[in-house]
Formats: sequence, C-alpha cells, structure tokens
Amino acid sequence: MSDMKDTQFMRPNMFIRTGSIDISKVEMTTFWEPVIVWLADKFPKWKFVGSSLTQTEASRMKEREEWKWYPRRWTVCLDGEELGEIGKDYYGHKLCYTISNHRIRDKRERGWAAKTSKIEQAKKIIMKNFRPKDLKEMMQDCMSTVHGGVSSNGYESSNTYSRLLQRLAHYLAADMETNLDTYIQIARRAGYTEEQEFKEAIETNKIHRSMERCRKAKKGAVVLIHGNTYAVQTDEGQFYTCENATLPDLLKRRVGMLKLLDNEQTLINVGYRENENQYYVSLEEDNGAT
Repeated sequence: MSDMKDTQFMRPNMFIRTGSIDISKVEMTTFWEPVIVWLADKFPKWKFVGSSLTQTEASRMKEREEWKWYPRRWTVCLDGEELGEIGKDYYGHKLCYTISNHRIRDKRERGWAAKTSKIEQAKKIIMKNFRPKDLKEMMQDCMSTVHGGVSSNGYESSNTYSRLLQRLAHYLAADMETNLDTYIQIARRAGYTEEQEFKEAIETNKIHRSMERCRKAKKGAVVLIHGNTYAVQTDEGQFYTCENATLPDLLKRRVGMLKLLDNEQTLINVGYRENENQYYVSLEEDNGAT
C-alpha cells in the first residue's frame, strides 16, 4: 500500500510497518519481547520488520486517541534475503508462535508453520531454520524460476500462435469447404485421420449458422406455445398472439416441421426447437424452405 512505511523501533535492526499509525502508539508486548528483542540483540545483522498492526487488549476500552498497537507478524531478513516469518496465533487455547520459511514448510506434512507456545522452543526453531539459502536451495529456486519462465513463454507463444492460426483458418474457411478434398489429401499425408468428423462438423456448423445469421439479421421470431395460444415475438420487436387456426401460414408450416424434431435441434433455414413449447423460427420467404 502507498501509505505503508518502515519506522525504526527499539533497536537499530528493528522496524515497524506503521502505515498511518504513529510509531509512539506501537508497543512491544510481553509476548514478543523475549523472542524478537532477544533475537535482534543476538543477530544484529538480521532485519526485523513488524507488520499487521493490531490493537492491544489493554487499550480496547479506552478512547481512540489512547489506543495502542502491536505487530502480529515479523518478517526477518538478512542482506535483502528473507529468512522467514514469525507470527502470533493460537494452539488450542494457548497463545503460540508460528514460525515459517521454505525449510519448515518443506518438512511438514500438514500446515505451513511450526507452532509452539514456549519461548525457548521458538528461539530454537528460529535459530535452526533461519539462515541464508545454501547453493542447493538456491538451485531449487533457480530451477523453479527458469522452468516457470520456459513454461510461461511456451504458453504465451502457443496462445498467440493458436489465435493467429484460428484467424487465418477463418479467412480460409470458405476456400477449404469449396476445395475440401484437396485440403484433406494434404492433411492426410501429414497423418490427419479426422476426415469424417470434420465433414460432419461442417454440415452441423452450416445448420446452426443459418439460424444465427437469421437472428442477427432480425429475420426470425420466437414462438411460445401456451395451451392453445401462440405468443410470437419477432426479432424486430413485434409481439402478437393468436390461435393455431389464425397462425400465419409460414409460421404454422415451420413450427409444424420443428415439432417433429427432438429438443435442442435445428432444421436449416427453418428454425430451432428448444422444447415442445419454445421455438425460434425463420421468417425468410426465399430461403429454400417451405
């Protein structure tokens, strides 16, 4: 966040991420002092940054200007490298220290942090695990970064290639359909085996495209059958109702044809059946359908 800043606190190597809170309102609680201050004195090259400021229990009943705050988490660094984090949590009903870094996480079968309510045990865990990464650990990070970069570049370039290939295929589609056998022969020599599926897909696409073109051109109508009443809403916005006997001939013929289809089926240049009561019908007279 833009208003976050690290302000020195108690020791030259201790800082608080205060944000908008005055540093004078921040306290080192009895929970933190025997661990954080002790470590800061023992390892003067380590940098401790306290964050996630939380109001202390003792100040909750006071006026706002008297509120005090403490950090719930400390990040420990050495020469710009993060060594780990120390947090405050509960272990059952007891307050405890949560201690985490990559070494601790990798060793655990459950959870992400070691937990202890004992001060000396917390120090022991921290001193055992908080140290700069060795060459093998640095290599693991390097592998993760490099493999991630390779995968990311491959994924990005593959997406770009696929997108441009699809655009090219879009412009070639009409020519491919006209000269399908020629293209199939070329593809077959390269190992293509989906000739029949592709031909079926072409025919299915023609059927569905006919209705989509009709809808976009506003040359169709939605028909809802409610009892003996036909409610009709044209793509141009006209709404009317009528009985079967007074239904316009074109609509009557085409709805009759669509009634013979299964649900969610399309008849090219005629219409689409959603279910026995809902239809989309082409109103074009010269589309070759009767």
